[in-house]
Amino acid sequence: MNKQPIALFPLFADRQESILKHLALLVSSLDEHVKADVSQVFHDPERLFGAVMQKGDDRKYAGISLLFPFLIAKYIEPEIDPDTAASVAAAIMCFISALDLLDDIEEEKHTALLDKLGLARVLNISTALLALAQRSILTLPSQSVASEQRVVLLAFMQDAIIKRQVDQDFYLSSKQKLSGDMKYPTENTFKRASR
Repeated sequence: MNKQPIALFPLFADRQESILKHLALLVSSLDEHVKADVSQVFHDPERLFGAVMQKGDDRKYAGISLLFPFLIAKYIEPEIDPDTAASVAAAIMCFISALDLLDDIEEEKHTALLDKLGLARVLNISTALLALAQRSILTLPSQSVASEQRVVLLAFMQDAIIKRQVDQDFYLSSKQKLSGDMKYPTENTFKRASR
């Protein structure tokens, strides 16, 4: 994660770099094997935040998506410290990426990452990303964010996970009823489908 992002808006170039530094710091705290797997998510052009590390035109979209969480944090709290906003942005990136991986698994999508790493490792990556999102919130500087605000942010994340799970369960149940297939995907499901 050490390549420079494309600065679509020169004013935000330093913010993009700051977000990537926060993200790299979070990922660096992981075990080497997990770190290697998690890093693939942020290099995978199929992912919302994945093309940040790509070259050429593919990085333009990622440069914009990289700024969304930061700009949202600044919009919600205009006086927020830029480093704090970057930490929140990194948390949001991890959170969204984790849920995106879970969606791929639950909806039995065939992605390059799933094909390469397998179901179990991608689930592990998703779990690691959820933990990193929480860690990013928990380690916000106390001078910038009061403990109560951290708890509110963590509660919001937990509520979002539960809401997403309920919505996804409804979607999957409806899809299964329509198809008559009432089983959940397994690693063998992906292996059979890729033949």
